[in-house]
Amino acid sequence: MKQINNLFAKFEKLLPPNDAVRKAVATSINEVLGTKLTKVQVRVQNAIAFVDCSSIVKNKIRIERKEILDLAQEKLPKGRDIIRDIR
Repeated sequence: MKQINNLFAKFEKLLPPNDAVRKAVATSINEVLGTKLTKVQVRVQNAIAFVDCSSIVKNKIRIERKEILDLAQEKLPKGRDIIRDIR
């Protein structure tokens, strides 16, 4: 008889859904910069999070990129594989 641990082993490698990643990036940006950004304005493609916002906010994101990435990856432990950059 198979043990339960073996049955659920294949699910350990699942990545969080795209919606959760977008929400984590948006809330991280909001916490660091103090802006109002929604998950609809974030798109994830090829390990890069693209943010649809004004150029002023994009410049602030570039300056605080390291802190935003660290906070987003803290919220999603498996997000380290998904998000490597923010543009």
